[in-house]
Amino acid sequence: MMMVCTLSKNMRSIIVSVPRMFATAFTPPPQRLLISTSRSILQGYNDCRRRRQSFSYTHNFYKVPLSTLSISYAQQQIHQHGGSLQSIVPITTKLYSSSPTSNNNEQLYTSSSSTTNDDINEMADPYSEEAKANLLNFYKHHSIPLTDHNNDIEIVHNKLLRLSEEVLDWNTRLNLVSRKDCTVEVVYYKHVLPSIALLPLILKKQQQSSDDSMNETLNVIEVGTGGGFPGLPLALLLPKVQFTLVDSIQKKLKAVSEMAAELEISNIRIHWGRVEEMYVGKEGRAKHYNKYNIVLGRSVTALPRFCSWISDLLYKDTNGYEENDGNLIYIIGGDLEDVVTTNIVKDIPLDTLLQRDEVISDKRAVIFNACNVEEIAMESDEKIIRRGSPSKKKGNQNRGRVGKNKKLAKGAWSRKQNDVKKERGYDEFKRYEF
Repeated sequence: MMMVCTLSKNMRSIIVSVPRMFATAFTPPPQRLLISTSRSILQGYNDCRRRRQSFSYTHNFYKVPLSTLSISYAQQQIHQHGGSLQSIVPITTKLYSSSPTSNNNEQLYTSSSSTTNDDINEMADPYSEEAKANLLNFYKHHSIPLTDHNNDIEIVHNKLLRLSEEVLDWNTRLNLVSRKDCTVEVVYYKHVLPSIALLPLILKKQQQSSDDSMNETLNVIEVGTGGGFPGLPLALLLPKVQFTLVDSIQKKLKAVSEMAAELEISNIRIHWGRVEEMYVGKEGRAKHYNKYNIVLGRSVTALPRFCSWISDLLYKDTNGYEENDGNLIYIIGGDLEDVVTTNIVKDIPLDTLLQRDEVISDKRAVIFNACNVEEIAMESDEKIIRRGSPSKKKGNQNRGRVGKNKKLAKGAWSRKQNDVKKERGYDEFKRYEF
C-alpha cells in the first residue's frame, strides 16, 4: 500500500491520506492498520480517544496525534511500512502522492479537517475592517436584508464581536466551549461565523412559510445548544424569529440566558430537559408536538438517533404539501450513515455559505424534510427511553399493611384489627382486693 503522510504545522499530529481503493478493501478502517504499526502510536490514539481530543477523520483523510511519539521515530515507522512523511504544511492542505512508486490507478480521496487554531491565526483580526468587509460580502451574496435593529453592517459586526466577548468571559467560569487556546478569534471564527452561515437557509424557510396562515411566526428550536451555538447568534440577527434553546445541562442554559439578557435578545426561550420528553403528556403535546418549522443541531449525536428524538417536533402540513413541512438543519462533518445520505435534501459546506475562497473546515449543513426525518427515525430502530417522574418513597405509614393473600415474614409486626378479640392468655383471671 502507499500512504501519504504530512506533519501538521504545530507538530502535534500526522495527517495520513490513504488510496481510496485500499480504504474500501479492508476492515477495520486503514487508520487502525497504520496506528497498529507502533505501540507508541497506538497508545497515543487510545489516550486521545479517552480524552475525546482532536482525533478525527473524514473519508480517507486521517489525523494521528503525536502525544507519546517523537517525530523521528514516527518517520522511521512510516517509511518502514511503505509510507512517506512530507514536509511541514498546514493540516488543511489537500494531500496528494508525489512518489514515483505510486500507482496512477490509486486515486487519493482526501478532505479538509475542521478549523484549527493555526488556520485562525492566519485569518483577519475579527476587529479589523477586513473582517467587517467579509461579513458585508456574505450579506450581499445571499441578499440578506438589514433589519430595523440591524440596519447597518457595522452594527451587526459589533453585535457579533460583543457576543464573542461574552462567551469568552463566561467560558472562564463555565466550560461552554473548549478552553484550549480560547480567544476572541477562536470564538468568532469557530463558533459565531459557522452559526450565522445558516442565516440564508432560515430566511428562505421564513419566506416559504410566510403565506401559511398557521405559521405567521417562524418557530425554530435548537436541540443540544450547549454554549448557545448556533441558536444565540441567529436569534441576535433574526429578531422576528422565535427561538427555543434546549439542553439537559442547567448551568449552561443559565449562562445562555444571561448572555441573551445582556445582549437584549428577547426572542429566545430556554427549555431545560431532554428533548424526547418535551412532547410527552397533554401539556407537552399542546406546546411542542409538530410546532416547529426548523430544528437545529450541531454535532449533538449520530443523526439517526437525533432524528428519532426530534421527529415529532417538526411541523407537518395537514393538507399534504411537503414544501410547507418543517426542516431539520444539522451541522456535521465527516462520513454519514447510508440511511442518512439517501434522505438528504441539500448538503452545503459552511465554507461555501460563508463565501470563503479557501477550504477551511469540513463542516457542512445538511438539510432534511420532515418526511425524511421520519423515515430515518423509523429505519434507525432507535428506541426512545424516557425517564418517568420519580415515584414518592413510601414511609412508615404503610408498615404492617399486608394484602389478603400475602403472608408476613417471620418476626414481622402486623397492624391490629379492632374487630378481633384480643388474645391475652388470661381471660379467666380475676382480680381480688384486700
